[in-house]
Amino acid sequence: MNFFEEQRRAKQETNRLLLVFITSVISVSIAIGFSIIYLLYTANGRYDIESETLRSQAYPENFLSNSLTIAVLIFFVILLVSFIKTITLQKKPEGICEAMGARLLNRNNLDLKEKQLINIVEEMSIASGTPVPKIYVLKSDGINAFAAGFDINNAAICVTSRTLEVMNRDELSGIIGHEFSHILNGDMKLNLKLMGMVSGLMFIYYIGARILGNSNSRSRSRSNSKDGGGVYIVAIVFMLLGGLGWLLTSLLKSMISRKREYLADASSVQFTRNPLGIAGALKKIYANGIHQGLIKNAEVANVSHMFFVNAVKSWFSFSTHPPLLDRIAAVDNHFSERRFLKEEVPKLRQAIYTLTNAAEEEAKSSKQIDSSSPEEVLKYLTPIFGFLVQLKNEGKSLNSVLQKLIRGQIQEYEKLNVDEQLKFLGILAGTLKTLSSADRTQVNQELINIIKEDNKISYNEFVIYAYLKNSLLGDKEPLVDKTSRTTRKQAHLLLSYVYYLANDHPVSVVQEIETEWKMKILPKNEIGYLSLIKALGQLRYAKPADKESLIKSMKKLILSDQKITDHEKTILYLAGQCLGVPTSILKST
Repeated sequence: MNFFEEQRRAKQETNRLLLVFITSVISVSIAIGFSIIYLLYTANGRYDIESETLRSQAYPENFLSNSLTIAVLIFFVILLVSFIKTITLQKKPEGICEAMGARLLNRNNLDLKEKQLINIVEEMSIASGTPVPKIYVLKSDGINAFAAGFDINNAAICVTSRTLEVMNRDELSGIIGHEFSHILNGDMKLNLKLMGMVSGLMFIYYIGARILGNSNSRSRSRSNSKDGGGVYIVAIVFMLLGGLGWLLTSLLKSMISRKREYLADASSVQFTRNPLGIAGALKKIYANGIHQGLIKNAEVANVSHMFFVNAVKSWFSFSTHPPLLDRIAAVDNHFSERRFLKEEVPKLRQAIYTLTNAAEEEAKSSKQIDSSSPEEVLKYLTPIFGFLVQLKNEGKSLNSVLQKLIRGQIQEYEKLNVDEQLKFLGILAGTLKTLSSADRTQVNQELINIIKEDNKISYNEFVIYAYLKNSLLGDKEPLVDKTSRTTRKQAHLLLSYVYYLANDHPVSVVQEIETEWKMKILPKNEIGYLSLIKALGQLRYAKPADKESLIKSMKKLILSDQKITDHEKTILYLAGQCLGVPTSILKST
């Protein structure tokens, strides 16, 4: 999977969707504008329906101008609602999980299945080189999952309780690998924009429904409802045209989503190296009877395209996912539909029934894992975190661990190789996301205070704080200018810093990079860690093409002397994490 290529494809799909959306909005706005003015003039007796003639000479001019005025107003209202919805979702993607009543796994009171889920997500994060996302569990009889977020630094994965009950480790890994594909392929951002666009068009429908409801209430209190006839028609026009715009967008949403699902299935096989994992998961979902992946929730219709399989019953042919049997056949070369339906489905249904009952009994009788702090669970993740057990026994808090880490006081961390240190920081970043917003803000401020103690920032402080900053602050960065000119300014700083990490760069390579970025290597005294942290934060919002060029230039500069130092590898991976580029991709970019 080519990360940047898939990002470009997602961008192309977004542009196509945006074109259809704008066309739909313009059409709906004009239709509503003309309908409202027509009804108003008709109600005022300025149009003779029988003779189809105008009673006022001034009418044609006013009709056109007034209709267009209302159309423009409706157009901007739809765009505003869509924009606000999209921005809200980008800033807090986990809000989708919370709106459906999903529960955040915060490492406290975990049962064995939830612990397994966390381990799989963290393993997949390490394998794909992405920060650990927030993990949610949604109570449901349907077997399903979805991922939401703006980029790899701001993501959440939600899995239903039935999924945990009936899936084995390989099958659950296949599902999680599928969702990580959506994270890496740019599908999350595309999905959020889809939701924003649909919300704008549905807003018009809701206005009509509200007008109709109010009119019904008023008409019951009147003996003569003749005057309300025009209002009824206006309400119906709003509902009809709003619904039509929604249908058009939903049709395109279905077409785009179907293609991205096949890609995500293939990517899951690539991540897990086990096609039978995701194939087994899809087979169990098919055998899950009437439930399959269906979610009974008022919010699910708006996010149906984000799920692993269909979460709602499809209308007409607007299914957002390909048929399950087709998806199974695409990942399992030995799949026989006839044998599966005749022999495997009955056995799978019995297995699902048995596993579900066993899970219910276990929930009643088994004790949950007591982990009163994040450090207690970290010791289970991988042997390199064993030193945290000692800190736990000393009664140290997570904040204390971070303080020791920033100050370079944890010798075990210093003994780890670069790859192990980056894995540790990645999982630690995921742990921080489970804290409340207030706690993360407090931890961030305390870490800043520690860094400021000696009025300078060390290399260790720079790397650790820059890596954890996104998890501590989320999307609190102000919106920045994404133009290539701004990107070049920040790229100059980062490339100049990389230049000074080694001494033997060929002149031709340096000149090539300077020409490409229209820059000169900055003097060493003009490059500070504080400015680098700021630059990395702003480059997160750069265009995908600019990110790809920057990563390639960094690699070209680092590899120009035919070797890569620990510092160079750390900075390259740190830049990838801050820019929202998986570190696994850096090895081949």
